[in-house]
Amino acid sequence: MDSSQQLYAHIEQTPLAFIEWDLDFRVIVWNRSAEIVFGYSSDEAIGEHASFIVPEKARKHVDGVWQQLLAQSGGSRSQNLNLTKSGKSIFCEWYNSILRNSKGELIGIASLVLDITENNRIRNDLLETEETVQFNQIRYEALFNHIADPIVIFDFESYKFLDCNQSAIKKYGYTKEEFYQLTPHNLHPAEELKKVDENISDESRTAPNEYTHITKEGSSFAVEIHTQETSFRKQKAWISIIRDITDRKKSELELKLAKEKAEESDRLKSAFLANMSHEIRTPMNAILGFTDLLSDIDTMTVAERDMSLKVIQNSGERLMSLINDLIDISKIEAGEIQLYLSEIKVHYLCDELFNQFKMEAEKRNLKLVYIPNEKERELFIHSDRNRVIQVLTNLIKNALKFTPKGSVSFGYLAEEEGVEIFVEDTGIGIREEEQDLIFERFRQAYSLKVSETEGTGLGLSISKALVKRLGGDIGLKSAYGKGTRFSFTLPRRLEG
Repeated sequence: MDSSQQLYAHIEQTPLAFIEWDLDFRVIVWNRSAEIVFGYSSDEAIGEHASFIVPEKARKHVDGVWQQLLAQSGGSRSQNLNLTKSGKSIFCEWYNSILRNSKGELIGIASLVLDITENNRIRNDLLETEETVQFNQIRYEALFNHIADPIVIFDFESYKFLDCNQSAIKKYGYTKEEFYQLTPHNLHPAEELKKVDENISDESRTAPNEYTHITKEGSSFAVEIHTQETSFRKQKAWISIIRDITDRKKSELELKLAKEKAEESDRLKSAFLANMSHEIRTPMNAILGFTDLLSDIDTMTVAERDMSLKVIQNSGERLMSLINDLIDISKIEAGEIQLYLSEIKVHYLCDELFNQFKMEAEKRNLKLVYIPNEKERELFIHSDRNRVIQVLTNLIKNALKFTPKGSVSFGYLAEEEGVEIFVEDTGIGIREEEQDLIFERFRQAYSLKVSETEGTGLGLSISKALVKRLGGDIGLKSAYGKGTRFSFTLPRRLEG
């Protein structure tokens, strides 16, 4: 077998399709692999023009490649779309070489052909998969970074942060690089760390946990965290979704306080009603009892008659005071307090009340002192005289009522914008924890036993509402067991 025969024997056995063309681009040699690739037998292919395995839309391009190949001395490599006998389109890689005879004359072209259709499909699938992965990564990052709640991912064993979204960066003040140096422990106060470890490793948990978190700047806030196992970049990890529940906690606290206040209000109202029963029955019993005695007036001495009349009068005044308090509370609730403004000389008003309460103080073995402001005897304010008297009367009555011994003094101080009127006593005082509550309705009825003092517990509440309506403010200073100083301010001129 000569070398030419050996060569063609090898060609026949090669897994690559081998085709030899003449100068007219017709098939001269067509090996077995060519039969497998294109579906034509050697007898069918030999003598056929190359166009029989080229789709019509690609023939112009192939003719150009052929002419270019004939015009050069070397070979070429190209990838082309081809047709099989069955009409199936395949994609082939062509290795073309020029053939010359012993004289160097061009006699044809030899082509080795590899069907790369499957390779292309795999490559396209890989590209598509890569594009899908890239798309999913982009979509993941977009979703991850646009979720409003902070999200962190940390290592399953070391707890080192592996990733965090933009909300976490914004919320905690750390950069992403700084997060990578931290663990969840860095976000918690020291007293919570044991609880954090227990909850992370608790595989049976289903509900989120509540903690306190600390930012880079040191500010703290309440959070609810849901943590579960996940996979991150082919390794086991934990993912935590963090929700700031500061507002929710605030609302829960407000609801709790409102509930407690409502319960307190119910207790106070119950105490008020019990006291109200006492406040009504006591004077009514006195009126009815002494009125019955007066029915037999002929048998009574003058002193007995006068005493009975005095008791009836005092009981009637006590009932009237009670009714007035109830009416005022109703008006305050309805926002219907009417003001009748006039010029008031403060000194005259205080002096009038001093004379009114002086005898009552003496009956209680107390010293009532009015401290006139000598520099401001001509001080006038434009306000509602009756309402100012009502407030000051309530304060003086309270001071006399809650001062077992000692003195009650009152007066006024001029201020740039108005006047401060004060009442000071050496009485029982008010505990510090009750000072913020003393102006609430029914408070005296709840804090003190009915037998200790008379009154509905509405006076200070009414006084506070009236002072506010008059454009001023009211407050107190007290030392328990030593005494109390109430004061209220009024503007010099209240516009109607």
